[in-house]
Order: sequence, then structure tokens, then C-alpha cells
Amino acid sequence: MNLIISTGDEEIVLEHHTCKVYRFRKMPELDHVYYQNGSRYFYVFNCDTLLDNMEANGYQAIVDDYPSDNDYDAYVRHTASHVDEELEELDGN
Repeated sequence: MNLIISTGDEEIVLEHHTCKVYRFRKMPELDHVYYQNGSRYFYVFNCDTLLDNMEANGYQAIVDDYPSDNDYDAYVRHTASHVDEELEELDGN
């Protein structure tokens, strides 16, 4: 079973061969889905319902103690982008 997520005006099919679920025992706040299809890739953080659903539907889950440097860097960029959005909202932009 494939899952579909919507991002704005686009629907993206999450297929078993394009996605993996990553779980980290020592840093669960960095748990995420990694999607890659050709040159297009992205991470999905802060969406436990999606991760749980994907695992229940047989998507590959990789469990480790700590994230890789790439995973950690993606989380830092994700967090920074949300801080920037919140600051813009406070500024009224």
C-alpha cells in the first residue's frame, strides 16, 4: 500500500522503494521519513502519525541510537526554517 501526502498544490506518492522511516533511540525528536526519487529528496520531521502509519504498512524502518550527520543537519535546517517563519509572523510580514 502506498501513501500520499499533500504539499500545497502537489500530491506526492510515498512508495516503499522511495521512502524509509528513521528512528533514533537516543534522539527521538529527530525521527523522520526520508524520501528520495531520482534527484528529488526531502525529510519529514515532527509527524509521528505518518511514521507509525508507514511502519504499519511495511515501509522499511531503520533504527539506530543516533542520527547521521546528514540527518542531524537536515533537522537543524528544518528547525531554523520554522524559527524564521515564526519570526516573520511576529513581525507581521
